[in-house]
Amino acid sequence: MLAIPLLGWFASMTYGGRTHSFGLFELPLFLERNVDAAVLYRNGHIWPGWLLFVILALHIGAALWHHFVKRDATLAQMLPWAAKQGR
Repeated sequence: MLAIPLLGWFASMTYGGRTHSFGLFELPLFLERNVDAAVLYRNGHIWPGWLLFVILALHIGAALWHHFVKRDATLAQMLPWAAKQGR
């Protein structure tokens, strides 16, 4: 999860752009402009992001499957307000 924003920052630097962090400050530049490296950094930024999204979707789907199909207490154990009701 840390590598995804770092690779995005590196891609921005090597494409020749500047990176602003939430409009508060500008991140420093320490890599030279290099389009070949930028493509590698961009792919390293995009694909793990999609992988993280897929893992999150599978995790949510599994929790809902436990709740609606198996009808067990797995989802309730993950939700703090639902876990208190079961005590």
